Amino acid sequence: MGTVILCDFDDTVADQNVASLILEHFLSGDRDRSCQWSQIYQRFAKQDISLAAYQEQAFDLLQESVEEQAAYARNTASIRPGFDQLVHHCRSNGIELGIVSHGLDYYIRAVLDGAGLSE
Repeated sequence: MGTVILCDFDDTVADQNVASLILEHFLSGDRDRSCQWSQIYQRFAKQDISLAAYQEQAFDLLQESVEEQAAYARNTASIRPGFDQLVHHCRSNGIELGIVSHGLDYYIRAVLDGAGLSE
C-alpha cells in the first residue's frame, strides 16, 4: 500500500464547522428547538454525552429535509484555500486522499460537490 492522507472535514477541509452552520441556520429561528439544542450542547460540553450522541440528538431537532440541509451547506460552506491543490497533488502523485469525519456524509458530499471535488 502506498501513501494515504486522511483529512478531517469540519474546520479542516471546510473553513468552518458545517454541522454547526446547518444547526444554527435551521434552529436559530425557532425558540423551542434552539433551546433544546442549547441543552443538548451543554450536556455535550460537560461530557455527559458523546459527540455522536450530541450530533444525533441535535440533528434530530431539524425538521428540514436532508436535501434542504445539503443545499444550504453547498451554498454556504467553503473549502479551505489550498485544499484543491492538495487534491491535485495527490491525484498527480498516486497518493490516496480520504476524508474522515464525525460529521454527516450528505453535507460533506454536498460541500465537496459544490467545490467541484466530488471524487
